[in-house]
Amino acid sequence: GTECPGADVSPHGENKRSKRSFPPKAFTVEISFAAKIPLQSIALSLKGIESYANSQDALRVLDTILRQRAANRGCLLVRQSFFHDDSKNFIDVGGGVTGVRGFHSSFRLTQGGLSLNMDVSTTMIVKPGPVIDFLLTNQSVREPRYIDWAKAKRMLKNLRVRATHRNQEFKISGLSEKPCIQQL
Repeated sequence: GTECPGADVSPHGENKRSKRSFPPKAFTVEISFAAKIPLQSIALSLKGIESYANSQDALRVLDTILRQRAANRGCLLVRQSFFHDDSKNFIDVGGGVTGVRGFHSSFRLTQGGLSLNMDVSTTMIVKPGPVIDFLLTNQSVREPRYIDWAKAKRMLKNLRVRATHRNQEFKISGLSEKPCIQQL
């Protein structure tokens, strides 16, 4: 259940956990024309007719197209890097952490013209699974009572987790000093 161990779960108990139901949020999205970005500014910049600064917007458009294409193929995007979901790109580094190989890509203006800059990139991700299992593996302990919670707090801060029962993603902002029974 959702009750804390040892909590008074009687209907009139003062320690009864409240179940909050949040109504779904509705968002209105408006897409409006902001600016026309002429891609010929890249060619003009290479010829010395237009300043390099004017071509930066066009380069950003090309970089955005690269990222969108990678996203459509199911890649994990981290800034200008993308990582394919392929087992040969995953390396177990221990402690519940996996290294993932991918690519960094961006368009650049060079003396030879427009170039696509590709480089190998690596990022670290936490292995999917329950948070408590990750902490046990990360700290090499067998039972939750041996977890160093100060270290756990640093490790989990800003980590994104998905609640399986609600299929929602949350960002861990910290850990409470109080036990579960004293939260409300």
